[in-house]
This record gives sequence, C-alpha cells and structure tokens, in this order.
Amino acid sequence: PRDTLGLLLKHADRVRAQIGITTLDEHVASTFEPNAARSLVRLEQMAALIAGGVATQARLDPILPGISDSPGGLRDLFFTLAQTGVGHAAAGTLFLRPSIVSSLKRNIRDENLLRKTLGFFHDAGRMAIRAGDSTATVLPRVARAEIFSRVRVAAEQHSIRMSVCACKNPDI
Repeated sequence: PRDTLGLLLKHADRVRAQIGITTLDEHVASTFEPNAARSLVRLEQMAALIAGGVATQARLDPILPGISDSPGGLRDLFFTLAQTGVGHAAAGTLFLRPSIVSSLKRNIRDENLLRKTLGFFHDAGRMAIRAGDSTATVLPRVARAEIFSRVRVAAEQHSIRMSVCACKNPDI
C-alpha cells in the first residue's frame, strides 16, 4: 500500500526489503499465488523502493522445478529485474510439508501443472531445515544444485548477485 511505501521510503536508511517474484508467467504466478500481487506490481514496488534508496532484493522463492526454472524464463526474469535496478536476488526451491501438499491439491485446478509439480518429489527425501526442529520434503541435493546453477547463470548474465537461501538448503 502507498502509505506503507511512504513509510519505508521515509526511513530508507533503516530499511531492507525483499520482494518475492518467481516468474513473469502470469498463469503460473496466479495459479501458485492466487492472492498475491501480479508480477508487474511487484516490479513496480521494487523500482520505487530502489529509487527511494531502500536496499531491495528480489526473492525467488519458491522456484518451481520444471515450471519456473527454465533457462529462458530465468533469463527473462533477471533481465527484467536488472531493468528494475535489482542488484541482488536470493533463491530457494519449493519444499513440501503435508499442509503445503494439501493446499496445492485444493487450489491448483490445472491437473497437469499439479501432477508435474508433485512428480518432481517422487524420489525426494526429508531434511532438517533451519526453522526450529522442522523438517520438509525437499528435492535431492543434486536437483537443487542444478536449479541454482541455472539461476546463478541467469543472474550473472545481468550482473545480479545471487545467493541461495541457507535455511532450506543447509547442504548447499
């Protein structure tokens, strides 16, 4: 909201912001985040914060395996982020807990997209993540490393620094 943006800009030297954006594909975004702001709105918010002096990062989380991690999609996303003025992005891949799986099954009406998403976790294992004593079903380390490699290549092509979310990837 504008009043929140105004407050953040008023205290730009004391604020750091991360705005989530995982894809420019509005069908995918609206399917997985039906009540969230559209990608264009998020980009406009990032640009306004950056222009106002707020240290602002993009948060690519969750990256959806086989859906939002293609080299072309990532290249387009990082090109757009660079045009917005973003210099750093943090990334994390989708992980599953029973409540997340239930929510996906309840809310994703595109059966093919749902099947594709959950199919990547067929051979997935559980891992402790840095959230108390929490565990989650995560993609195998090799699969996550491959995704982060694609993300890093796209980020570097547009001079954006990229970091991997350590809380959900303590093994990377």
